[in-house]
Amino acid sequence: MKKLFCLLLGLLPVITAIAGHRDRDKVDLGIKVGASFNQINGNYWDNGYKANFMAGAFLMYKGGLAGISIEPLYTQSTFVTGNGFGDLYSDFYNSVNDTIRTGTFQLNYFNVLILLNIKVLPRIWLQLGPQFSGTFSVNDNDNLLKDAGTFFDKSMLSAVGGLLITLPAGISVSGRYVMGLNNINKNSNILYQGKSVGDEWKQRMLQVGIGFSFL
Repeated sequence: MKKLFCLLLGLLPVITAIAGHRDRDKVDLGIKVGASFNQINGNYWDNGYKANFMAGAFLMYKGGLAGISIEPLYTQSTFVTGNGFGDLYSDFYNSVNDTIRTGTFQLNYFNVLILLNIKVLPRIWLQLGPQFSGTFSVNDNDNLLKDAGTFFDKSMLSAVGGLLITLPAGISVSGRYVMGLNNINKNSNILYQGKSVGDEWKQRMLQVGIGFSFL
């Protein structure tokens, strides 16, 4: 989280320059809400997409054919354990008896997106760029683990690609695919039955949002 706040501070001159641009018709500042559908790729998770809440703000500068957006977003991710998870990670459970139960974990993220916007049609923009994410809380909904916070890496870097459609009255809609680039399993090489087992977790997300511009 400290790294994300430092990133935001580093972006302040850019944000100030965009917000103060003399051609205000090219600047959008607003809020957005939507849904984030997340999936975690791992051998011992339920790999289906889970629906979660998303909300935040955006600042966008629109040039003739290209522009830039900076978005601070709050997102949630839900992970559900799958077959073999309890056996592999039994040492982390409060009780050995709980290893046969399915567990659900909810992670709360603060994200900063820096997106290049490329105009493909008069109201349609292709968006590409990185998403920097930091976990500020991990909820063990079934109270299975001794410390769920030790399971997940607190930072995540993702690649983002999607479309933004700007509509009249300051309304916009967006759809994106977010691909996590780093392994978020803090125990990715775990000892199981005398052997080291590699278990890499990478997150994928589909984000759908609607924005409301103030300018």
